[in-house]
Amino acid sequence: MIFWSFVSAWCFYRAQRRDQPLWYFLAGIFLGLAFFSKFFAGLLGLAYVAYLLLFVRRGWRPYLGILLIVLGTLPFIGLNLYWNYTHCWDNYLFNLQNRTSDFRFSLITLGKYLLLLLVVVTPPVLFYLWRSPAKFIKTIKEDGKGLFLVLFLVPILLFLLIALGKTVGGHWILSFYPFLFVALAAFLNYGQLRVCFHFMWGSSLIFLIAFIVLILAIPNAFKHNPETYQDLIFATRTSALLEAIKPFQFNFQLATTSYSQSSVLAYWSKKPVMVLGLGSHHGRQDDMLTDLRKLHRQPIMIISQDAEDVQNHAKYFGSYEHIILPFEGTQFHLGVGTEFNYPLYRDTILVNIRQQYYAMPSWLPKGQCYMDDRYGAVAAKP
Repeated sequence: MIFWSFVSAWCFYRAQRRDQPLWYFLAGIFLGLAFFSKFFAGLLGLAYVAYLLLFVRRGWRPYLGILLIVLGTLPFIGLNLYWNYTHCWDNYLFNLQNRTSDFRFSLITLGKYLLLLLVVVTPPVLFYLWRSPAKFIKTIKEDGKGLFLVLFLVPILLFLLIALGKTVGGHWILSFYPFLFVALAAFLNYGQLRVCFHFMWGSSLIFLIAFIVLILAIPNAFKHNPETYQDLIFATRTSALLEAIKPFQFNFQLATTSYSQSSVLAYWSKKPVMVLGLGSHHGRQDDMLTDLRKLHRQPIMIISQDAEDVQNHAKYFGSYEHIILPFEGTQFHLGVGTEFNYPLYRDTILVNIRQQYYAMPSWLPKGQCYMDDRYGAVAAKP
């Protein structure tokens, strides 16, 4: 997303020189490629429109440029729409519905976002931008590179609205962050750039040293916090943990109750690790990857950090054993079950997953959805 967004912005910058249609169209194509990586790339398209409407006065050609940008993105948007139509509208449900359902005004999330901007933009840059608002506007209007300030500010301000009720991840802004530093070459003089440079390498060195110290201290420095220590052991001793559970696994299909934990185990074991339980709106990918109908009456072993989490799954098996596994100063819990009861799991867990995470708005056209298919007959036992 970062790469294609930057290439798109460079094409848009070239287009501003002579309003050449080809550069507008290329900006749209590369914007479409960035859109394939993350929907937030669409904010860059909004920044293009904002710049042309607010700061460009060259007759009708820039407005034709907006149309050409849209045309360049259409093949990619169309393919994305088709994929979602045939896959439960996954991307749209997650981004527009599931992840925003708990939106609540919060000064804490807003403060965290402002602190994030302070750290990544750095205080000297913010100071120079704040001190000279007139020069700021003049740069946007008169210097070609000033458009990069708009390409940075529009997404950042839109994220500010989201931060009023949701936590904005640091990686969200990475696609737009480079534009600020391109624009600084036009906005700041040589002396100001030197101040910013020296502050950045000094603060970066401090962060790097702190990061190295933290990595060396993990996980022993967190033994006083059992839950955090257990998380760190799972993340940093994964290969050894997989070896420790081998004597209990035999031919059992391995599972966790967390998509992130399944992903870590799958990475180290080089095998798929499925997810059992409701999970959260994050990481619904396993719903697509694992067809539990095929595991009816099959043996499954669940690994979890929580005893109750393991015990709650006992009812879905004909026989079930809870094993406590001491490991690296903490303990994990194994649920070893045979005769997995898919119909019971479907009618208690999958029905809730379907209602909670796959409730499609009525205005969306009904397409294919694997979650609907899995309410069919139970697969025959091999």
